[in-house]
Amino acid sequence: TTQMAEFGAYLAHWTVMLATSGSHRQTSDLGRRLKELQVAVLTVENVVSALAQIETAISLDAIVLEKSLLRQEPEGLLRAILKLRPSAGIVVLSEEPAAEPRKLWPDIVFASVHADADAILLAMIEARSLAGRRKHQGPASKEA
Repeated sequence: TTQMAEFGAYLAHWTVMLATSGSHRQTSDLGRRLKELQVAVLTVENVVSALAQIETAISLDAIVLEKSLLRQEPEGLLRAILKLRPSAGIVVLSEEPAAEPRKLWPDIVFASVHADADAILLAMIEARSLAGRRKHQGPASKEA
């Protein structure tokens, strides 16, 4: 479809880290879709591996994390990720996206863990545009 061609053109040459427990079909569909679009995908299954990749990967255009991997202190971990990788778009897949801390909304896109691959691709593009703004203005969700 035309939309998929547009996704492909926009996402070409991106590197995406997918941090997932593997328990949701949607995230495996997303990984497959990204590979079809010839996006470089780094897949990790826990927060320690995710943080290691965030710190050492040469380039990350987007980071997609399942919130369930962030168990303790999800807000603190997300702030740390923002500091380590301000240029990456960050998408957090959550059971209840609308219930996530509003103060993180200007910097992080929250999407349903049950969303289909196309919806998550759109969330990645939105998150990347937030990262572009952050690059020029600094994170919006600074500590009060």
